[in-house]
Amino acid sequence: MASLYVTEFSGCVKGTHNAPAALTPPVAEQKVSYTTAASSSAFNAATTLVRLVGSADAWVAFGASPTATVSSMYLPSGVVEYFAVRKNHKLSVYDGAS
Repeated sequence: MASLYVTEFSGCVKGTHNAPAALTPPVAEQKVSYTTAASSSAFNAATTLVRLVGSADAWVAFGASPTATVSSMYLPSGVVEYFAVRKNHKLSVYDGAS
């Protein structure tokens, strides 16, 4: 079973050379195990930015009650991505095969 690691941040700041950087420490962390579409817990009320990395290829969707499908956003295995999110929303993740 694959895992999606979700790190929640309360914002970002300008780092070296004005590059954006997540404001640490994180406000929450989640591990979502998936084959068929699985949802995270609702994001923390302070969360505005999430960092995602999966142990396998995945398709992800965000929203109040999302369901990921093969038409959702593709996230390759091992690739780190950051997304701005709405507080109390969730994400759904799917392996694309089950």
